Amino acid sequence: MQADYSYTLRILNGLKKQWDVQNQSHAMFDSFIKGKRFGKPDKQLHLSLIPVPFAGNLQRASIFILLMNPGLVPSDYYAEEDGNFRKACISNLRQSNDNEEFPLFYLNPEFAWSGGFVWWEALLRPILKKIMEHASVPSYYSALAFLAKEIAVIELIPYHSVDGSALKGRGNAWKNLPSARQAREFVNGVCRSEESPLVLVLRSQKLWSLDSHTNSKCMKSPATRLPTLNPKLDDENGAAGRAILNKLGIA
Repeated sequence: MQADYSYTLRILNGLKKQWDVQNQSHAMFDSFIKGKRFGKPDKQLHLSLIPVPFAGNLQRASIFILLMNPGLVPSDYYAEEDGNFRKACISNLRQSNDNEEFPLFYLNPEFAWSGGFVWWEALLRPILKKIMEHASVPSYYSALAFLAKEIAVIELIPYHSVDGSALKGRGNAWKNLPSARQAREFVNGVCRSEESPLVLVLRSQKLWSLDSHTNSKCMKSPATRLPTLNPKLDDENGAAGRAILNKLGIA
């Protein structure tokens, strides 16, 4: 899942048909917060940040959560100036994280101050609580470490943006970007694998094009503005959370 980055840049920075991109090619936190774009409506992709086509260990995970693209908060620029966080991002991209305590680095409490931890810990909190109740783990830290080894996240578009409005430009980049094509190809392979991992689509269900895999353990979360993984919710709203617990062998 490693796209040709120069080709990707040519697509993103191409002529009229292509997407808007954040025009600070090497922005750092200080220049970002003092720049003209900070605090204004932002409908661009931020290429200054490390791309995140996936998070977690792709060989080890038993659960794959599919999203559209990484979000953006101002602290994302600050996070990449932290040496340990940047090291974790690069280790994730190289997939040299198989022996790490937190392969899904977003769940590492060392980065509890980061936007990624805040978002993912809140989303997975109901699952983490169930793990503590039923899996005999000694602490919340241990529950985070357990789940970080089981879950991998796949982003259709690897570039950060504030919201989905950055993805609605011309050019159909979700089809044309090499990284988007490779993400679909990878997930299609996961759906066909004998290990039968759980594939959970939380965002952009149509764009993932997984309807043909009717025999795989592919599950689509209800199309809500903010996805939930709370297994206690009734009907389909709690189905995604219950599916994760079932995959983990937790009643």
